[in-house]
Amino acid sequence: MISTAFIGFGSNIGNRQENLKQAINLLENSNSINILKISSIYESNAIDLSEENPQKFLNLVCLIETKFLAEELFLKLKEIEKTLGRNNKNNNLKFSRIIDLDLLFFDDLIIKTENLTIPHPEALKRDFVLLPLAEIAPLNWKDPVNKLNYKDLITKITINSNIQKLS
Repeated sequence: MISTAFIGFGSNIGNRQENLKQAINLLENSNSINILKISSIYESNAIDLSEENPQKFLNLVCLIETKFLAEELFLKLKEIEKTLGRNNKNNNLKFSRIIDLDLLFFDDLIIKTENLTIPHPEALKRDFVLLPLAEIAPLNWKDPVNKLNYKDLITKITINSNIQKLS
């Protein structure tokens, strides 16, 4: 069975664009994943970081088709993060990241386990997720919890004046 999913990408350490590109390439090279669309890249201030003057994040969202189940895809994303050098000791919101891959939505499923929550619990609160999502989401896509499409969701958030579309 083929499923669709949205994946959020973020990086704020080193060559941020190269980090995003490498993560996309690793995702693309999986036999069980087909990238359908990639949003523009957005730059935004880091949130919830304890470091002084952290570098801004680059973010984008991909729409994929996959043969993986949600849990398998989540593990694949964690594997890619590790391959690119993400330090799992700092696997929380208080530290900068070489790469951060979030499984945002998976089909129209609502999943809550110890390791995985879909939709991603913070996705609909973040302009750096919703703006790129709005670029690539199919017209008929709706958030499975709120039953709102991306246009309705964007009207419910405050757009950060520091977010900038790069490409």
